[in-house]
Amino acid sequence: MSIKIKVGETYECPELRSGEGAKGAWAFFRVKAAKGYDTVNVWASNALNVKNAAAVKVLSIDQVELKSRLDEKSQKWFKDYNVTCTLERTEISRQGAGSGFVDAEEDINKLFGL
Repeated sequence: MSIKIKVGETYECPELRSGEGAKGAWAFFRVKAAKGYDTVNVWASNALNVKNAAAVKVLSIDQVELKSRLDEKSQKWFKDYNVTCTLERTEISRQGAGSGFVDAEEDINKLFGL
């Protein structure tokens, strides 16, 4: 199966990971093939803007990288496909306080003018 990362497309990323390291803030999520085990790691060049996002839109593709790594347990080589993109948050995560979502009952009341 193929995996495509396209400018202008929106991708759900419920498993987006982020943090801070010696080189600054980082964030990435994986896009998985519909069948099989293939994945592409999508790294954010603007990590602070997408922290806790549940979905992001690709604004630009900045870099594509193919690496090989040795799995210590199996002693087999694997390919790592990495794409660094400038991303835009399209949905805020529903997890945790201050997530940007309001109470469902409040939304319903506003919708029906109650």
